Amino acid sequence: MLTSNLTIRPNVFPRKDTDVSNDKRFIAQVRGRRALLKLLDHIRPGGRIEDAGDMGLSHRQLAELAWDLPCSDCGCNSLGPVLKDGKEVIEFRCPRGSCENEPLVGRMVLLPLRLVEQAIEREGRTLSEIVKDALTVYEQGYKLPLVNFDEQRPFPVRLTLTQSILLSDGEIRDAVRAWVGAN
Repeated sequence: MLTSNLTIRPNVFPRKDTDVSNDKRFIAQVRGRRALLKLLDHIRPGGRIEDAGDMGLSHRQLAELAWDLPCSDCGCNSLGPVLKDGKEVIEFRCPRGSCENEPLVGRMVLLPLRLVEQAIEREGRTLSEIVKDALTVYEQGYKLPLVNFDEQRPFPVRLTLTQSILLSDGEIRDAVRAWVGAN
């Protein structure tokens, strides 16, 4: 007998509160960029997407706002979650095969000065290039020994929009630490 790879989930969720901004259980159920944008407009009319984190959305919902953007070249929504080795990861895949990469955004990341200097000296590349490679192999949840860094400073790096939303400065720091230690 064949088993289906489809999962049926209802799209009806009863609300408890008359004001949607107070119904946290309902907000947690909203999925998809269009639905999230409608919800955000209802909660804070005219609000900016960048302020969505202050409106009670989960990391997953914030990521959906980021990855559900159409590609500027082909117009397809080509970034999203896929299962790889039984683990959900976010990947960029153009259905037409014509788009190479997703756009990068700049973000200031608080990193230890000593770590940045060590990484640049060892690699001979820019910090953004090092961070990009470090994040491709970094596995979240990988625990490094605790190190007390003397001086941390904000450094500009280029990240994917999803990485910028989902990853904390500490996770980016740990990825660079693991990369420098492995190379």
